[in-house]
Order: sequence, then structure tokens, then C-alpha cells
Amino acid sequence: MLTPLYRALLEASLNHDGVLEPCVSADGRFSDHSGRDLLDAEDGLTLIVAALIRADAAIGASVGKQVVDALAQSVGVESGVDALYDDLSREGHICSNDAVETVVHDAIRAFASQLSI
Repeated sequence: MLTPLYRALLEASLNHDGVLEPCVSADGRFSDHSGRDLLDAEDGLTLIVAALIRADAAIGASVGKQVVDALAQSVGVESGVDALYDDLSREGHICSNDAVETVVHDAIRAFASQLSI
């Protein structure tokens, strides 16, 4: 189960990468503004994995790796998703300080606005 703050980080990261009004459920389902499953999108898996990597970088944990393992089992391509996670983790622009800082600020703003409602 993903915490509200971690989900806010994921949504901010997906938004940063151009997903319109992303939504991440507590059980790890990723969708866009129209409710479509991001795993069905052409680059959806890459966007999800990049978001997980950024969220992990923001909180200094490896929750994303656990979610990747669960996604891999549900998609049925276990070795491919792990390899994608490892490859994207090495790319500087995914975990750059600027990208992570932007995602954290956006997540905090979104999270705070949800709490004030």
C-alpha cells in the first residue's frame, strides 16, 4: 500500500513528464486524467518506472523497487522491468537534483492543497 505522500510524489513526477492529471491509487494503479491505465500507453511503463525512481530519490528509500517487482509480475515481463529500472536509475536526467527538487515541491503543494480541502 502506497502512502499519500509517496503517491503525491509519483503523481508530481508523472505530471513533470507530461502525463495530464495523473492518478496513483493506494494499491499502485497508475492512470491519466481520462482514467486510462498508464500501462496501456506506449511509454507508460517507462514513465511509471521513472516516477518510482524519482520518488525513491526524494525520500531516500527503495519503495519503487518493490513496486517495480509487483508491476513486473502483473505485466508478465519480470526481467525487463527490473532492467528498465536499473537502466533509468543510471540516467542523470531522471534523478537530477533539479528534477527531484521540482517533483518534491510540486508534490508538497498538491499534498498541502488536498489536506486543506
